Amino acid sequence: MNRDFFRITSSIERSSTTLIVIALTIVITGCNFPGSPATATSTQSPGESSFPPTVEEAAAPETMARKVLLLTNEDSYDPEIIEIRDEVVDLTYQSDLELENVTALQDDMLDSGVSLVFVFEYDPGVLEFASRHPEIQFVTIGVPGVATSNNISVLNRDGLRPDRTAFVAGYIAAMVADDWRAGVVSIGSGAESEAIKSGFINGARYFCGLCRPVFPPYYEYPQSFQMDTSGQGWGQLAAFIQENRIDVIYLAPVEVFRSIESEEIQLTTAIIGDGPRPDDVPESQWVAAVRYSAIESLRSIWNDLLDGKGGWVIHWELRIVDVNRDLLSEGRERVAQGLIEDLEAGFVGTGVENTSE
Repeated sequence: MNRDFFRITSSIERSSTTLIVIALTIVITGCNFPGSPATATSTQSPGESSFPPTVEEAAAPETMARKVLLLTNEDSYDPEIIEIRDEVVDLTYQSDLELENVTALQDDMLDSGVSLVFVFEYDPGVLEFASRHPEIQFVTIGVPGVATSNNISVLNRDGLRPDRTAFVAGYIAAMVADDWRAGVVSIGSGAESEAIKSGFINGARYFCGLCRPVFPPYYEYPQSFQMDTSGQGWGQLAAFIQENRIDVIYLAPVEVFRSIESEEIQLTTAIIGDGPRPDDVPESQWVAAVRYSAIESLRSIWNDLLDGKGGWVIHWELRIVDVNRDLLSEGRERVAQGLIEDLEAGFVGTGVENTSE
């Protein structure tokens, strides 16, 4: 009997223990102790639909595309102006804006989608348009007599000095020419032509002093040659270069030479220009272009213009571009760049009176 009693008691104890373990397990799993992972729960509110929104509910308000108006003279041959115009086109597309070329400016064109208006070389009454549309930024390029305001920025031509361009070109020509044999070819007899000739000669002599050749012929350098505005004298120019043993010449304005150059008369000397290389000039004869550019200045304010911040004066910078490394080394270019910095800082003068200010 004692053996049966103990067997029953032991069975009851085991059953009780099992029930206690099961109860504790249920309690523990129902609790979230610190450090234990929380059970994911739904955050959907009662009555909130779990279906995706309809097309009407998901559609965002339609926004009007931002636009840039370009009022320009397509017949312009000015390389600086053409470069700025092309840069405006590139920046517009890079900013995912629409571009519209217009030949005149009217109020009904300036709808709520227009952010910028660029006006090139002539004034359609930009001051009046800007006052009537203060939400739009206007930028004038080469338009005289326009002052900055809250929504007008300007790039005028006052900073373009052909004597400085020619001064740097003369300096480079003297550096690369054999025995200082450099020359300048200018068009016409006006003040700009005289500034180009004097600036070049002074720039060359700033580098080589008296510029006396070591070997014959012992001509005085640098030389200058003047052509009339019709381009007459192209043949005489080739003879002049050969007779005076000119090694490097500066053509300015080079755009004029592009239009009058004869395919039958090819120059054999190295050439520096104030603009892009003419097609008839072989790359092997092209030294470099010394010209003004406002690209970097425009890029630096582009985002501000898009944000509605105006009143900027865009600056021209004198640059050496389109360099032929076979004729102008990096070291010599750095020296010429230092001269440009000295000119802009006022440490060096061209010897030509500035008539643009």
